[in-house]
Amino acid sequence: MPSCFWREFSPWRLQQFRVVPAETVRWTFGSRSGSAAADADGLITIPHLTVTGVPAILRLEK
Repeated sequence: MPSCFWREFSPWRLQQFRVVPAETVRWTFGSRSGSAAADADGLITIPHLTVTGVPAILRLEK
């Protein structure tokens, strides 16, 4: 297994974090941060999220 890799990440089944299409949310993951806009279905996709063996929490904020 590689020591790190990147993925596009789309959180699904968010029960209490509702996003409308085109709404922008801020995210943090370890030392990285950025923003992402919801698509036409209200789905957020975070591009090029670097994943390593070090545990980190992904936080989304409106």
